[in-house]
Amino acid sequence: MARTWALARVNELQKTDALKTKKVVSLGALLNLYFEDHDLWGRTGRTKRYVIKMIMDCDIAKIKSDSLKTSDLIEHCKNRRAAGTGPATIYHDIAYLRSVMKKALPVWDIAANYQIFEDAVPVLIEMGLVGKSQKRTRRPTENELDRLRAGLQVRMDFRPNGKNRIPFLDILDFSILTCM
Repeated sequence: MARTWALARVNELQKTDALKTKKVVSLGALLNLYFEDHDLWGRTGRTKRYVIKMIMDCDIAKIKSDSLKTSDLIEHCKNRRAAGTGPATIYHDIAYLRSVMKKALPVWDIAANYQIFEDAVPVLIEMGLVGKSQKRTRRPTENELDRLRAGLQVRMDFRPNGKNRIPFLDILDFSILTCM
């Protein structure tokens, strides 16, 4: 009875393509697919796009999408730290890479080992390779505030009559006056 059931189950799975092997690509190719699909990254912030483009040029981009290991993530984080990158910024690498890998199977039918992040992140935190950003302990200088105001004014001038015009200068002044 068990053998009959097993054969019937295998036959059923083969009919539904459940046993077909999924495509495997390098992480760099996967990240590139993400960029080519405007529906996925169209509403993504500049920081995420910049980080993903940067990861495409790292050694980790050569690893196959289904073969990523915790040791690969550790090596990537150590390389980034050696280049002077802080733990909070390195965490962006890990979070954004995970985000893209989670989309691999449902969007492109590509096998990706995104579950590795569940095991890797606690290890990366324990090693001090990723972490939260440090609290600011000083106020900006007048020169820094002047540069901020100039940059914000340029941003406001770029879209002077937009329906979503944000009063950046007022927000900056308010945050300073209220010690935010």
